Amino acid sequence: MTEPDSNPENRRSWPRRMLNRMEVDQAVFYAIAARIWQFVAGPVTMLMIAFYFTAEVQGYFYTFASLLALQSFFDLGLSTVIIYVASHEWSGLKLSDTGEIDGDETSIARLTNMVQWISKFYRIASILFIVFVGLAGLYFFSQKPSVGVEWQSPWFLLVLLTGFSLWALSQIAVLEGCNQIATVNRYRVVQAITGNLVVWACIYFGAELWTAVAIAAVKLFWEFYLIYGRFRRFFQSLRSKAKTSSLSWKEEIWPLQWRAAVQGVLMYFSFSLFTPVMFHYHGPESAGQMGMTWTILAALQAIAIAWVQTRTPQFGMLIAKSDYNELD
Repeated sequence: MTEPDSNPENRRSWPRRMLNRMEVDQAVFYAIAARIWQFVAGPVTMLMIAFYFTAEVQGYFYTFASLLALQSFFDLGLSTVIIYVASHEWSGLKLSDTGEIDGDETSIARLTNMVQWISKFYRIASILFIVFVGLAGLYFFSQKPSVGVEWQSPWFLLVLLTGFSLWALSQIAVLEGCNQIATVNRYRVVQAITGNLVVWACIYFGAELWTAVAIAAVKLFWEFYLIYGRFRRFFQSLRSKAKTSSLSWKEEIWPLQWRAAVQGVLMYFSFSLFTPVMFHYHGPESAGQMGMTWTILAALQAIAIAWVQTRTPQFGMLIAKSDYNELD
């Protein structure tokens, strides 16, 4: 009679063992799945845009996306810092069976204080984004004749939805920092699939620039579902906890934030400025060509960094525990 194998590693199927050796856990798997879906569905979307959109509409479509990236000037790197700070506090916390936060009271109080503070910050940032980027886009696009493209209404509604999404970004960052990134990434896969299906339908039925609005609406729907649906009790437990300890923004957040803010601003000039420049100096047709090319490159880069991005909460938790061997 053969003795059962006591090594759990050997009892796993060979595909799972291979994934484990490649450091692919659930969070990484869903992140890669979303990127692969985008990599497969992206060419379909681009071909449909090339076939159904005029060259001018393509230029406006991709320039919309580049101008919306100005949210980095309003986010100021805080969403990245939120993940790091929340992961430090989460090292002593966990989710209960009811979906509420349980664990060290001091960590809960500090996390509660942070969530309350960032919620106020992002409400103001979202309003400023809607006003200033909306007006900046109005001025920018008004400098060129519209060549029969109806862009005003889609632009303002798109800015409005993106402003709401900017606030939601802060709450999603809290979830990622609290090591819920596997669940967040799973919903991002669903978001990517439903988003592409909606986009293809919009393109096929002639929605033109309203397609960009549909993309933002689908994204915001799933973000709000995570915040007010899947993790409703998580955020409710934060609001209901008594605040007995607080974070020092000046000492604990700002030293990280200003560096992330500078990086975010520089990245905008490095990656998102090309399309608006092409639009301004060479017209919407050239901007559309530039935007499509840059979208392909960004998709390739997103797949490559999936391993590191999904590990960020774990890095923070290990640092908080001073477990530097595992961190290495």
